[in-house]
Amino acid sequence: MTGGLGLIRGIGWGSKPVQRNGACAAGAQVAQLVEHATENRSVGGSTPSLGTISFLQISDVQLAPNLLKYGLAALVLTTSLDAAAQTARRIRGTVEQLDGNTLIVQSRQGEALRIALAPNFTVGALSEGDLSAVQPGAYVGIVSTGPRDRMRAAVVTVFPEGASRANEGQSAWDTLPNSMMTNAPVESEVTGKNGRELTVSVKGEKLAVQVPPDAIIAVTSAGTPAMVTPGSKVIIFAQAAADGTLSAARVNVGRDGFTPPM
Repeated sequence: MTGGLGLIRGIGWGSKPVQRNGACAAGAQVAQLVEHATENRSVGGSTPSLGTISFLQISDVQLAPNLLKYGLAALVLTTSLDAAAQTARRIRGTVEQLDGNTLIVQSRQGEALRIALAPNFTVGALSEGDLSAVQPGAYVGIVSTGPRDRMRAAVVTVFPEGASRANEGQSAWDTLPNSMMTNAPVESEVTGKNGRELTVSVKGEKLAVQVPPDAIIAVTSAGTPAMVTPGSKVIIFAQAAADGTLSAARVNVGRDGFTPPM
């Protein structure tokens, strides 16, 4: 990133020392930082080495703590601007080719997408399961429709025992119109007239989910890059940069021709 640390390092270089007091002066410097951050260049036309941050040209000692406070805010802001340039993108499709760490996928919309995989990318395998895999204590991802307090599952994905639960919660999803993704542990389950009735706990809040007999059950497990072959079906949670390039750290692939349903 050229607009972050480089900008902070460059304060006061090639310019007169700051003569104002307090937050106003810091604010002026920060405003200059942000303005130049958007132009992706350093203040004063130079980018000193990492150690030079301690040699800022500040004549008013009252400015130092404020500049540190607001300058760090500017650093966070410029870093956030870089991060905001990337957006999440869900890619569903068929593998055309894996060449080293470059994956080409034919999306469901007919696009040929080139995805740069991380050097240490991981593979998750998805296989078809049944309702017996959905047991109390299991951590699941549920694609559902209907009101939040009475969801009807279309897809239930069962994660491996010990899987991270950092993504517990609910969010809008795009498998079906007006669908929702719920990641949560199963508290209890009973068999009813119309399939299975689950109670899941979303950050302590108990919610009811109906799982009809036609719901798709997917079971996840560890996979290997050898599974990512032409013709295999994948779902990839990628990052799209501002210039449209795609990258990902993980590929989720259907085992034995299974199409990831989420």
